[in-house]
Amino acid sequence: LSWVELCQPYNEGGIGIRRLNEIFDAFSVKLWWLFRQKRSLWAEFMWAKYCGNLHPCLAEAGPRGSATWRRMRSVQRVADEHIAWIVREGMMDFWHDNWLGTGALCQTVDVFLEHRVQDFVDDQGWKARELRQVLEPGLMQRVLDTRPPDMNGCDSMVWSLTNTGKFTVSSAYAVIRQENNRSWLASYVWHKSLPFKISFFMLRLLSSKLPLQECLRRLGIQGPSRCCCCGSPQTEGLDHVFCTGDLAMQVWGYFETQAVDSSVCTTRHRVLRWWLRPSNNRFLRYIFRVVPSLICWELWRARNSAVFEGRGAGCEGVVRKVLQHLGDLFHGQFLGVRVSFLSWRECCDFLVRQQRQFAIVPVSRVAPGGGCKINPDGCLKGNP
Repeated sequence: LSWVELCQPYNEGGIGIRRLNEIFDAFSVKLWWLFRQKRSLWAEFMWAKYCGNLHPCLAEAGPRGSATWRRMRSVQRVADEHIAWIVREGMMDFWHDNWLGTGALCQTVDVFLEHRVQDFVDDQGWKARELRQVLEPGLMQRVLDTRPPDMNGCDSMVWSLTNTGKFTVSSAYAVIRQENNRSWLASYVWHKSLPFKISFFMLRLLSSKLPLQECLRRLGIQGPSRCCCCGSPQTEGLDHVFCTGDLAMQVWGYFETQAVDSSVCTTRHRVLRWWLRPSNNRFLRYIFRVVPSLICWELWRARNSAVFEGRGAGCEGVVRKVLQHLGDLFHGQFLGVRVSFLSWRECCDFLVRQQRQFAIVPVSRVAPGGGCKINPDGCLKGNP
Protein backbone atom coordinates (compact mmCIF):
# COMPACT_ATOMS: atom_id res chain seq x y z
CA LEU A 1 0.00 0.00 0.00
CA SER A 2 1.34 3.40 -0.93
CA TRP A 3 1.61 6.28 1.50
CA VAL A 4 -1.11 8.16 -0.36
CA GLU A 5 -3.46 5.19 0.02
CA LEU A 6 -2.71 4.88 3.72
CA CYS A 7 -3.38 8.58 4.33
CA GLN A 8 -7.10 8.18 3.81
CA PRO A 9 -9.97 7.76 6.29
CA TYR A 10 -11.04 4.25 7.20
CA ASN A 11 -14.14 4.40 5.01
CA GLU A 12 -12.03 5.37 1.98
CA GLY A 13 -9.60 2.48 2.19
CA GLY A 14 -6.89 4.04 4.38
CA ILE A 15 -5.81 3.77 8.00
CA GLY A 16 -6.79 7.24 9.18
CA ILE A 17 -3.36 8.93 8.90
CA ARG A 18 -3.38 12.59 7.87
CA ARG A 19 -0.79 13.87 5.42
CA LEU A 20 1.44 16.57 6.88
CA ASN A 21 1.24 18.79 3.81
CA GLU A 22 -2.56 18.83 4.02
CA ILE A 23 -2.43 19.72 7.72
CA PHE A 24 0.13 22.41 6.88
CA ASP A 25 -2.19 23.88 4.25
CA ALA A 26 -5.18 23.79 6.65
CA PHE A 27 -3.27 25.85 9.19
CA SER A 28 -2.14 28.15 6.38
CA VAL A 29 -5.83 28.82 5.68
CA LYS A 30 -6.20 29.70 9.35
CA LEU A 31 -3.36 32.22 9.04
CA TRP A 32 -5.09 33.79 6.06
CA TRP A 33 -8.35 33.99 8.02
CA LEU A 34 -6.63 35.76 10.92
CA PHE A 35 -4.86 38.06 8.49
CA ARG A 36 -8.13 39.05 6.79
CA GLN A 37 -9.78 39.76 10.15
CA LYS A 38 -7.12 42.39 11.06
CA ARG A 39 -7.71 41.99 14.78
CA SER A 40 -4.10 41.65 15.88
CA LEU A 41 -0.92 43.67 15.63
CA TRP A 42 0.60 40.93 13.47
CA ALA A 43 -2.27 41.12 10.96
CA GLU A 44 -2.05 44.93 10.76
CA PHE A 45 1.72 44.70 10.22
CA MET A 46 1.39 42.10 7.45
CA TRP A 47 -1.36 44.15 5.79
CA ALA A 48 0.72 47.33 5.87
CA LYS A 49 3.84 45.58 4.57
CA TYR A 50 2.39 43.56 1.70
CA CYS A 51 -0.98 45.08 0.81
CA GLY A 52 -1.06 48.77 1.59
CA ASN A 53 -4.15 50.10 -0.17
CA LEU A 54 -4.54 47.00 -2.34
CA HIS A 55 -6.94 44.15 -1.81
CA PRO A 56 -5.05 41.09 -0.42
CA CYS A 57 -5.76 39.01 -3.53
CA LEU A 58 -3.98 41.66 -5.63
CA ALA A 59 -0.87 41.78 -3.48
CA GLU A 60 2.25 40.25 -4.97
CA ALA A 61 3.59 36.95 -3.72
CA GLY A 62 7.09 37.38 -5.09
CA PRO A 63 10.33 35.87 -3.83
CA ARG A 64 10.98 38.92 -1.66
CA GLY A 65 8.07 38.09 0.59
CA SER A 66 8.64 36.24 3.82
CA ALA A 67 8.08 32.50 4.09
CA THR A 68 4.90 33.12 6.07
CA TRP A 69 3.52 35.47 3.42
CA ARG A 70 4.28 33.03 0.59
CA ARG A 71 2.68 30.27 2.63
CA MET A 72 -0.49 32.31 3.13
CA ARG A 73 -0.65 33.35 -0.50
CA SER A 74 -0.46 29.72 -1.62
CA VAL A 75 -3.91 29.06 -0.10
CA GLN A 76 -5.45 32.48 -0.75
CA ARG A 77 -7.79 31.35 -3.50
CA VAL A 78 -9.10 28.38 -1.52
CA ALA A 79 -9.62 30.45 1.62
CA ASP A 80 -11.33 33.41 -0.08
CA GLU A 81 -13.86 31.10 -1.73
CA HIS A 82 -15.26 30.26 1.70
CA ILE A 83 -15.04 33.68 3.35
CA ALA A 84 -18.45 35.35 3.28
CA TRP A 85 -19.68 38.65 4.69
CA ILE A 86 -22.57 39.99 6.72
CA VAL A 87 -23.10 43.34 5.05
CA ARG A 88 -23.99 46.25 7.34
CA GLU A 89 -21.75 49.20 6.51
CA GLY A 90 -20.71 48.05 3.04
CA MET A 91 -16.98 48.74 3.41
CA MET A 92 -15.85 45.50 1.77
CA ASP A 93 -14.53 45.41 -1.79
CA PHE A 94 -17.38 45.22 -4.31
CA TRP A 95 -15.46 43.08 -6.80
CA HIS A 96 -13.01 40.91 -4.85
CA ASP A 97 -14.91 40.03 -1.66
CA ASN A 98 -17.53 37.29 -1.57
CA TRP A 99 -20.23 39.52 -0.09
CA LEU A 100 -23.02 38.02 -2.23
CA GLY A 101 -22.27 34.50 -1.00
CA THR A 102 -21.93 33.14 -4.54
CA GLY A 103 -18.30 34.05 -5.22
CA ALA A 104 -16.39 37.21 -6.01
CA LEU A 105 -17.82 39.32 -8.84
CA CYS A 106 -14.36 39.82 -10.34
CA GLN A 107 -14.51 36.22 -11.58
CA THR A 108 -17.42 37.04 -13.88
CA VAL A 109 -16.40 40.52 -15.11
CA ASP A 110 -13.37 41.27 -17.26
CA VAL A 111 -12.95 45.03 -16.75
CA PHE A 112 -13.75 46.87 -13.54
CA LEU A 113 -12.56 49.72 -11.33
CA GLU A 114 -12.09 49.95 -7.59
CA HIS A 115 -15.40 50.12 -5.75
CA ARG A 116 -16.81 49.39 -2.36
CA VAL A 117 -20.29 48.01 -1.81
CA GLN A 118 -21.46 51.27 -0.24
CA ASP A 119 -20.55 53.14 -3.47
CA PHE A 120 -23.65 51.62 -5.08
CA VAL A 121 -26.06 52.44 -2.24
CA ASP A 122 -27.98 55.60 -1.38
CA ASP A 123 -30.81 56.42 0.99
CA GLN A 124 -33.39 54.67 -1.23
CA GLY A 125 -31.36 51.46 -1.66
CA TRP A 126 -29.30 50.17 -4.56
CA LYS A 127 -28.25 52.60 -7.30
CA ALA A 128 -29.69 50.73 -10.24
CA ARG A 129 -28.28 53.15 -12.78
CA GLU A 130 -24.67 52.73 -11.59
CA LEU A 131 -25.07 48.97 -11.29
CA ARG A 132 -26.36 48.78 -14.87
CA GLN A 133 -23.15 50.45 -16.08
CA VAL A 134 -20.81 47.86 -14.55
CA LEU A 135 -22.82 44.63 -14.44
CA GLU A 136 -24.69 42.51 -16.93
CA PRO A 137 -28.46 42.09 -16.32
CA GLY A 138 -28.18 38.71 -14.60
CA LEU A 139 -25.57 39.87 -12.09
CA MET A 140 -27.37 43.15 -11.59
CA GLN A 141 -30.59 41.37 -10.68
CA ARG A 142 -28.69 39.19 -8.23
CA VAL A 143 -27.38 42.31 -6.50
CA LEU A 144 -30.81 43.96 -6.47
CA ASP A 145 -32.30 40.86 -4.84
CA THR A 146 -29.79 41.23 -2.01
CA ARG A 147 -30.60 43.39 0.97
CA PRO A 148 -28.61 46.65 0.72
CA PRO A 149 -26.33 47.81 3.55
CA ASP A 150 -28.27 49.54 6.33
CA MET A 151 -25.21 51.40 7.71
CA ASN A 152 -26.04 49.96 11.13
CA GLY A 153 -22.85 48.56 12.62
CA CYS A 154 -19.69 47.14 11.10
CA ASP A 155 -19.36 44.45 8.46
CA SER A 156 -18.67 40.95 9.76
CA MET A 157 -16.52 38.32 8.08
CA VAL A 158 -17.85 34.77 8.48
CA TRP A 159 -16.62 31.31 7.54
CA SER A 160 -19.21 29.77 5.24
CA LEU A 161 -18.33 26.14 6.04
CA THR A 162 -19.60 26.22 9.63
CA ASN A 163 -23.06 26.88 11.01
CA THR A 164 -21.74 29.40 13.51
CA GLY A 165 -19.67 31.36 11.00
CA LYS A 166 -16.54 30.80 13.07
CA PHE A 167 -13.41 29.38 11.50
CA THR A 168 -12.37 25.81 12.38
CA VAL A 169 -9.26 23.98 11.25
CA SER A 170 -11.29 20.81 10.68
CA SER A 171 -13.50 22.53 8.10
CA ALA A 172 -10.42 23.94 6.37
CA TYR A 173 -8.83 20.50 6.32
CA ALA A 174 -11.96 19.05 4.73
CA VAL A 175 -11.61 21.60 1.92
CA ILE A 176 -7.88 21.02 1.44
CA ARG A 177 -8.13 17.23 1.37
CA GLN A 178 -9.46 15.76 -1.83
CA GLU A 179 -12.22 13.42 -0.73
CA ASN A 180 -12.36 10.07 -2.51
CA ASN A 181 -15.24 7.68 -2.97
CA ARG A 182 -16.27 5.96 0.22
CA SER A 183 -15.92 2.18 0.30
CA TRP A 184 -18.42 0.07 2.20
CA LEU A 185 -16.00 -2.84 2.09
CA ALA A 186 -13.16 -0.76 3.58
CA SER A 187 -15.35 0.43 6.44
CA TYR A 188 -16.24 -3.17 7.35
CA VAL A 189 -12.57 -4.12 7.55
CA TRP A 190 -12.19 -2.09 10.73
CA HIS A 191 -13.87 -3.19 13.94
CA LYS A 192 -13.26 -1.60 17.31
CA SER A 193 -12.65 -4.94 19.06
CA LEU A 194 -10.24 -6.34 16.46
CA PRO A 195 -6.53 -5.64 16.95
CA PHE A 196 -5.09 -3.11 14.55
CA LYS A 197 -2.71 -5.65 13.04
CA ILE A 198 -5.60 -7.91 11.99
CA SER A 199 -7.65 -5.09 10.49
CA PHE A 200 -4.60 -3.79 8.63
CA PHE A 201 -3.89 -7.30 7.40
CA MET A 202 -7.47 -7.58 6.07
CA LEU A 203 -7.06 -4.25 4.28
CA ARG A 204 -3.95 -5.58 2.54
CA LEU A 205 -5.66 -8.90 1.80
CA LEU A 206 -8.73 -7.37 0.17
CA SER A 207 -6.47 -4.97 -1.75
CA SER A 208 -4.34 -7.89 -3.05
CA LYS A 209 -1.22 -6.41 -1.45
CA LEU A 210 0.13 -9.46 0.42
CA PRO A 211 3.64 -10.73 -0.44
CA LEU A 212 2.48 -13.89 -2.18
CA GLN A 213 4.23 -14.99 -5.33
CA GLU A 214 1.17 -14.16 -7.40
CA CYS A 215 1.33 -10.55 -6.18
CA LEU A 216 5.12 -10.31 -6.35
CA ARG A 217 5.08 -11.43 -9.98
CA ARG A 218 3.13 -8.30 -10.90
CA LEU A 219 6.04 -6.28 -9.50
CA GLY A 220 8.53 -8.14 -11.66
CA ILE A 221 9.83 -10.41 -8.87
CA GLN A 222 10.05 -13.97 -10.16
CA GLY A 223 10.34 -17.05 -7.99
CA PRO A 224 8.99 -20.55 -7.36
CA SER A 225 5.28 -20.68 -6.57
CA ARG A 226 4.32 -23.72 -4.53
CA CYS A 227 1.62 -23.75 -1.88
CA CYS A 228 2.01 -25.45 1.50
CA CYS A 229 -1.66 -25.98 2.26
CA CYS A 230 -2.56 -28.85 -0.06
CA GLY A 231 -1.67 -32.51 -0.31
CA SER A 232 -0.84 -31.94 -3.98
CA PRO A 233 0.94 -28.56 -4.04
CA GLN A 234 -0.38 -26.05 -6.53
CA THR A 235 0.44 -22.51 -7.56
CA GLU A 236 0.30 -20.21 -4.53
CA GLY A 237 -2.24 -17.46 -5.13
CA LEU A 238 -4.23 -15.25 -2.83
CA ASP A 239 -7.57 -16.95 -3.43
CA HIS A 240 -5.94 -20.38 -3.25
CA VAL A 241 -4.40 -19.74 0.19
CA PHE A 242 -7.47 -18.11 1.73
CA CYS A 243 -10.41 -19.66 -0.11
CA THR A 244 -10.01 -22.62 -2.47
CA GLY A 245 -7.00 -24.48 -1.04
CA ASP A 246 -7.44 -27.70 0.92
CA LEU A 247 -6.67 -26.12 4.30
CA ALA A 248 -8.83 -23.07 3.62
CA MET A 249 -11.80 -25.18 2.50
CA GLN A 250 -11.57 -27.33 5.63
CA VAL A 251 -11.39 -24.33 7.99
CA TRP A 252 -14.24 -22.44 6.31
CA GLY A 253 -16.29 -25.64 6.22
CA TYR A 254 -15.91 -26.09 9.98
CA PHE A 255 -17.40 -22.65 10.68
CA GLU A 256 -20.17 -22.88 8.12
CA THR A 257 -23.56 -24.00 9.47
CA GLN A 258 -24.40 -25.33 6.02
CA ALA A 259 -22.34 -27.06 3.36
CA VAL A 260 -19.59 -24.94 1.85
CA ASP A 261 -20.76 -23.35 -1.38
CA SER A 262 -18.42 -24.54 -4.12
CA SER A 263 -19.39 -21.60 -6.32
CA VAL A 264 -17.51 -19.23 -3.99
CA CYS A 265 -14.05 -19.10 -5.52
CA THR A 266 -12.68 -15.76 -4.28
CA THR A 267 -11.69 -14.60 -0.82
CA ARG A 268 -13.56 -11.34 -1.21
CA HIS A 269 -16.79 -13.16 -2.02
CA ARG A 270 -16.50 -15.52 0.93
CA VAL A 271 -15.72 -12.73 3.41
CA LEU A 272 -18.61 -10.61 2.12
CA ARG A 273 -21.04 -13.52 2.55
CA TRP A 274 -20.15 -13.57 6.24
CA TRP A 275 -20.30 -9.81 6.73
CA LEU A 276 -23.70 -9.59 5.00
CA ARG A 277 -25.23 -12.53 6.83
CA PRO A 278 -28.44 -11.25 8.50
CA SER A 279 -29.24 -11.92 12.13
CA ASN A 280 -31.48 -10.37 14.77
CA ASN A 281 -29.20 -11.68 17.50
CA ARG A 282 -26.61 -9.10 18.50
CA PHE A 283 -24.15 -11.79 19.62
CA LEU A 284 -24.28 -13.57 16.27
CA ARG A 285 -24.00 -10.27 14.40
CA TYR A 286 -20.80 -9.58 16.29
CA ILE A 287 -19.41 -13.03 15.54
CA PHE A 288 -20.26 -12.77 11.85
CA ARG A 289 -18.24 -9.55 11.69
CA VAL A 290 -15.05 -10.77 13.35
CA VAL A 291 -14.84 -14.47 12.41
CA PRO A 292 -13.83 -13.94 8.74
CA SER A 293 -10.95 -11.70 9.78
CA LEU A 294 -9.76 -14.19 12.39
CA ILE A 295 -9.93 -17.10 9.93
CA CYS A 296 -7.93 -15.24 7.29
CA TRP A 297 -5.41 -14.12 9.91
CA GLU A 298 -4.80 -17.64 11.20
CA LEU A 299 -4.58 -19.04 7.67
CA TRP A 300 -1.91 -16.45 6.94
CA ARG A 301 0.01 -17.36 10.10
CA ALA A 302 -0.21 -21.04 9.22
CA ARG A 303 1.08 -20.33 5.73
CA ASN A 304 4.05 -18.32 7.07
CA SER A 305 4.93 -21.02 9.61
CA ALA A 306 5.01 -23.61 6.84
CA VAL A 307 7.08 -21.46 4.46
CA PHE A 308 9.62 -19.93 6.83
CA GLU A 309 9.77 -22.42 9.71
CA GLY A 310 8.86 -25.68 7.99
CA ARG A 311 6.03 -26.36 10.44
CA GLY A 312 2.84 -27.43 8.75
CA ALA A 313 -0.43 -26.57 10.49
CA GLY A 314 -3.51 -28.70 10.06
CA CYS A 315 -7.14 -27.73 10.17
CA GLU A 316 -7.51 -28.53 13.87
CA GLY A 317 -4.68 -26.23 14.88
CA VAL A 318 -6.04 -23.31 12.86
CA VAL A 319 -9.59 -23.82 14.15
CA ARG A 320 -8.39 -24.03 17.75
CA LYS A 321 -6.52 -20.72 17.45
CA VAL A 322 -9.50 -19.03 15.79
CA LEU A 323 -11.85 -20.17 18.56
CA GLN A 324 -9.39 -19.11 21.25
CA HIS A 325 -8.97 -15.67 19.73
CA LEU A 326 -12.72 -15.34 19.19
CA GLY A 327 -13.39 -16.24 22.83
CA ASP A 328 -11.00 -13.56 24.08
CA LEU A 329 -12.61 -10.89 21.89
CA PHE A 330 -16.17 -11.97 22.71
CA HIS A 331 -15.68 -12.01 26.47
CA GLY A 332 -14.04 -8.60 26.26
CA GLN A 333 -17.02 -7.23 24.34
CA PHE A 334 -19.80 -8.94 26.35
CA LEU A 335 -18.64 -9.22 29.94
CA GLY A 336 -21.84 -10.72 31.32
CA VAL A 337 -22.21 -13.59 28.83
CA ARG A 338 -20.68 -16.89 29.91
CA VAL A 339 -20.14 -19.08 26.88
CA SER A 340 -17.52 -21.67 26.00
CA PHE A 341 -15.73 -21.52 22.66
CA LEU A 342 -14.42 -25.07 22.71
CA SER A 343 -16.97 -26.09 20.07
CA TRP A 344 -18.31 -23.85 17.32
CA ARG A 345 -21.67 -25.65 17.07
CA GLU A 346 -22.34 -25.55 20.79
CA CYS A 347 -21.32 -21.90 20.95
CA CYS A 348 -23.74 -20.89 18.16
CA ASP A 349 -26.59 -22.95 19.66
CA PHE A 350 -26.08 -21.28 23.04
CA LEU A 351 -26.00 -17.77 21.57
CA VAL A 352 -29.12 -18.38 19.48
CA ARG A 353 -31.05 -19.05 22.69
CA GLN A 354 -29.87 -15.81 24.28
CA GLN A 355 -32.37 -12.98 24.16
CA ARG A 356 -31.82 -9.39 25.15
CA GLN A 357 -33.20 -8.70 28.60
CA PHE A 358 -35.52 -5.73 28.98
CA ALA A 359 -36.42 -4.13 32.32
CA ILE A 360 -39.49 -1.95 32.79
CA VAL A 361 -38.90 0.64 35.49
CA PRO A 362 -41.74 2.96 36.56
CA VAL A 363 -40.81 6.64 36.52
CA SER A 364 -42.77 9.30 38.36
CA ARG A 365 -42.23 12.91 39.28
CA VAL A 366 -43.55 14.54 42.42
CA ALA A 367 -44.58 18.19 42.28
CA PRO A 368 -42.98 20.45 44.88
CA GLY A 369 -45.08 21.42 47.84
CA GLY A 370 -47.42 24.31 47.17
CA GLY A 371 -46.71 24.21 43.41
CA CYS A 372 -47.88 22.44 40.28
CA LYS A 373 -46.30 20.00 37.80
CA ILE A 374 -46.09 21.07 34.17
CA ASN A 375 -45.66 18.58 31.31
CA PRO A 376 -43.48 20.40 28.73
CA ASP A 377 -43.22 17.41 26.37
CA GLY A 378 -46.65 18.00 24.83
CA CYS A 379 -48.19 14.76 26.04
CA LEU A 380 -51.43 16.61 27.01
CA LYS A 381 -51.70 18.57 23.79
CA GLY A 382 -55.24 18.46 22.44
CA ASN A 383 -56.81 17.21 25.67
CA PRO A 384 -59.71 19.32 27.07
